[in-house]
Amino acid sequence: MSENEEILRLNKYISKCGISTRKEAVDLIKKGLILVNGTIHKEPFYEVQDNDVITYKGKTIIPEKKYEYILLNKPRDISHSQNVILHKPSIADLIKKKTDKDLSQIFPILDSSSGLTILTNDEDLIAKYIESSKKSKIVFEVQLDKSIDDKTITDIINAPRASSLDLTGMSLLDSKSDRTVGVEMLSGTDKDLIDLFSSFGYKVERADRTFIHGLTKKDLKRGWSRFLSEQELIFLKYF
Repeated sequence: MSENEEILRLNKYISKCGISTRKEAVDLIKKGLILVNGTIHKEPFYEVQDNDVITYKGKTIIPEKKYEYILLNKPRDISHSQNVILHKPSIADLIKKKTDKDLSQIFPILDSSSGLTILTNDEDLIAKYIESSKKSKIVFEVQLDKSIDDKTITDIINAPRASSLDLTGMSLLDSKSDRTVGVEMLSGTDKDLIDLFSSFGYKVERADRTFIHGLTKKDLKRGWSRFLSEQELIFLKYF
């Protein structure tokens, strides 16, 4: 086993494959029904190695991987990995009470941005959103360094931009402030938005993702996280 993985005994390996409980696996092993690299192996607590091939009834068995899906309301200036020099917590620190697994973002955002991000160890799902042209509604609240008016907003919406950025709407959010806009898009990143505003002479002081693929910040304070519900997961995977 690699240094970062737990020691996996043969009986536990079999139970992780969904064939039996650990106790039942001991009986299967002692009856000679489990082969390790083509040879009957009757030691239930044998430490399975990375290159071992385990078979049962003539078929190779592999543990079912447990996937986790977490929604995090990420604070600003929090990175995926820990910043030892600045002594700032990482995303992993924020979710450590829920999991010790190494999770990645499906819709990554910059360290300097805040808001919703989805974390998982489901590599196939991550690849699905990276490699496909699948559209997902995303909303950012963007605070600018100076005032912006409706005409400029219209000019920005109609301006040529990166092909990866598909804007569907932009408007001022607060009648008392002419520096904060809501941006709705079907593809693109916060970096794409920052670059777009920069091309019009604006600096983005704050970018906060408030909506992502049907998910909102409801009951999720800054820095808080939760597991996705079964219904939310179905929507994320299939719609």
